[in-house]
Amino acid sequence: MIATPGLGWLTRIVRYALEFCGLALMIVTAAACGNSGGSVAVTQGLWVPNYHGNTVAEFLSSTRKTSGTPSADLTNSGTDLAGPYGSTFDKSRNLWVSNYVYGTAGTGSLAEYTLSQLKNLATTPAPSANVVISGLTGPTGLAFDSSGNLWVAEYNGNDLLGFTPSQLAASGSPSPAVTITSTSFANPIAVKFDKSGDLWLADGYSTADATRSTGEVFEFTPSQLSTGGMQTPAVSLATPTLAIPFAIAFDHSGNLWVANRSSKTLQEFAASDLHGTGVIQPAATVTIGATSVTTSTGTANSIDTPSGLAFDGSGNLWVANGTSDTNGSLAEFSASQLKVSGSPSPKVFLDSNPSGTNLNFPAQLTFGPSIK
Repeated sequence: MIATPGLGWLTRIVRYALEFCGLALMIVTAAACGNSGGSVAVTQGLWVPNYHGNTVAEFLSSTRKTSGTPSADLTNSGTDLAGPYGSTFDKSRNLWVSNYVYGTAGTGSLAEYTLSQLKNLATTPAPSANVVISGLTGPTGLAFDSSGNLWVAEYNGNDLLGFTPSQLAASGSPSPAVTITSTSFANPIAVKFDKSGDLWLADGYSTADATRSTGEVFEFTPSQLSTGGMQTPAVSLATPTLAIPFAIAFDHSGNLWVANRSSKTLQEFAASDLHGTGVIQPAATVTIGATSVTTSTGTANSIDTPSGLAFDGSGNLWVANGTSDTNGSLAEFSASQLKVSGSPSPKVFLDSNPSGTNLNFPAQLTFGPSIK
């Protein structure tokens, strides 16, 4: 059984206090760390899994200042990368990557690369992963809670898995400490923690509510995460404007941003509108649409098959586009551009080079240590 993720103030703790095995009352008082629970604090390195390239590339802040087709500052082409899709850092600044192998059950995996391995990428660009958790069905989204448990969205398995720190310490095929299933979601693909320790899950193709929206976003409380099993989400964000949500992120104010793959839009839902239970249908406070971008290899959409979202320390939002232009792209929207609806040109647009050696279907990118 996984320890409850960190909670907020005392009222939240009382609300989610749990009785384990009918014997003891456990109250966990550690506060969650922003929108990524136990993950490392946001720094200046942008790490990008390239799903089709079998690499994870780092782009430094200096490389991300000007639009173009830059080479990655470092590239991890580790021998255990096979369809890398999700990425996140733990508290020790080790990089965890989910490998999603389409159409082949049981071949998905999680790979951990240590901070020291990342620092040596310039001389050893293809390291063997320090830890490999194998036997997964189709892992995509990854997020650590404040207790160091790793939560994994299984896109093909239609469930949410939780692994404890002890399970993540050595390679193998451990059974998840917690498995959450639900009739609400069909293809869970992205997970993020809010500031209160609740887990939010994006499901691209669920239609469980009466709105007939294409895809929904669900919230699970710490109590539900600790209990596991069949669960009805505490909150189902289900509005008609959702169009295959494939990525989510919380900004520094706790507002939820959703990337809609089908409509090529980004939507912000205010933190104040996310409270409640059951199905909620708030209107998006801001909607950012796609605009045309001229690149060295042609014309691309600023938002095209969005597969990942991440905020930097200044409140700018980075979007990974899986198939924009040739092999994919990264678009940065400034904090000021995110305040009103419209179709602004990205502050910075990083395109794939013709060979796709820098970007090749970039997916769930993350900020982490700045290494060169």
